[in-house]
This record gives sequence, C-alpha cells and structure tokens, in this order.
Amino acid sequence: AVILWRATGMNVHIFESVPGMGAGFAAHFIMVFKNKDPWLMERIPQPKKIAAGFGAILLIIIPTEVYYLYNEPSQAEIIDSDSMWNLTVEFEPHFEEQVINIGDGSTESFQFSIPADAVGVSFHLNYSESNEGGIGSQCDNVESSYDDTNVPSEFRVMWNLQNITGQNCGENLLGGIATWNGFVQTNTYENHQITIAELTVEKDAGEIIFDVKVDVNRAFITNGDSGEEITLMMRYNTLVSYDLTEAE
Repeated sequence: AVILWRATGMNVHIFESVPGMGAGFAAHFIMVFKNKDPWLMERIPQPKKIAAGFGAILLIIIPTEVYYLYNEPSQAEIIDSDSMWNLTVEFEPHFEEQVINIGDGSTESFQFSIPADAVGVSFHLNYSESNEGGIGSQCDNVESSYDDTNVPSEFRVMWNLQNITGQNCGENLLGGIATWNGFVQTNTYENHQITIAELTVEKDAGEIIFDVKVDVNRAFITNGDSGEEITLMMRYNTLVSYDLTEAE
C-alpha cells in the first residue's frame, strides 16, 4: 500500500503512513477472522464497536489531512528567498517590416500590432537618399512621432522609445518596450521570481503607431526629388522556456 501510494504521488498530499497503517491493521484482522483464533476472537470487540472505533479515528485523521492538503507550504515558502539561483531563458525572435514611399511634405502612418505573447519589442527606422536625380544628392529630413496609447500597461519598461527629426539617413533605433527589465543569470531566488513573473505576465494584444513625415532636400537646385522610401521594422521576442536551478 505504501509503495502504491508513493508511486501514484499521493504521498505529496497525504502521508503514506496513513494507508500503510490502515493496510496493516486490515491484514491483521482479516487473518484473525479467517483463522478464527479462539484466544484472539474472545478479546476482539464486537463488529459494531470496531466500526465505531474506526469512525472515531477517521474523525480525527480526515480533518487533519484535509487541513494539511490545503495549507501545506509551497516550494517558494520553503526556499530561502536570499539563496542564489541560476536562471536561463530562451526567446524566439520575430520580425515585421513595413515599407512606404512618402511624398515630399507628406505624412504616413506605420501601424504595428503587438502580439499578446510578446515580452520585448524594438523598433527601427531606415532610409537612404534614393530618389534624388541630378547632380549629387542630399539626405532628406525625416520626422517621426509615436503613439503608444494602445500599448498594454504590462509593458512597463520603455527603453529609449523616441522620435527622430532631421537628416538621419541610415538605420535609426526608435527604442522599445518590454515587460521585464533584464536580469542577471545568477541572482537571489526572490529576484528571479520577480523576473519570471514579468516574463510570464498575461496581457492583451496591443498596437503602436508611428507617424513619419518627409521633407526633401536637394543637393542642386535643379535636382528632382519627389520623396523617400521609408522602412520601419518591428522586432519582438516571445518566451519559449526558462529554467531555474540552485547555484552550486
């Protein structure tokens, strides 16, 4: 009975001594009644008294075990919060890119949907002077502004989320958002639990909008330049798995 109780995992909730002792008593009385030992039969109480005795015992055991079942300490309560642990995390990167040809003096909107399972998102704006024809070329002025009204509040970390303005040909990091603030691989159990909670927080999907305006510049007055092709990319990570082990 004890082996079966442990094999099924029930010992986590109710001590295996309970079914073990019960099975032992049951086997003992079965053998007594089967062999009809006269000496023991005279000393064994009547079945009604035995049943009453078992009932009284159960009235004590069952409430105790039920209380333990619902009040047993969790692993977090047993572990020292200041003990050192190692946390390793695996992320899966995802990319989304939008390209819009924006005319001189015009503004266009880039709208990105943020998945509910994203834990960190970054944004990049890229352009070059590609549309100017004539003698030489001059980088156009690009101005961006973001609207994060519909970004879920669980993205509590805003790292360098910014707007740009001026002549910025090339790649421009517009910053990003995240549910977590990074972590040190070896840290206290308590700090790692905070990080895990931030990485696994439940949230709704959201969106962010970038409005981008282009004002052309011409290297020579007779050059032609009708606008610029703007590329805006969103990169986001989703959590694949994490592993928390005690530091040696």
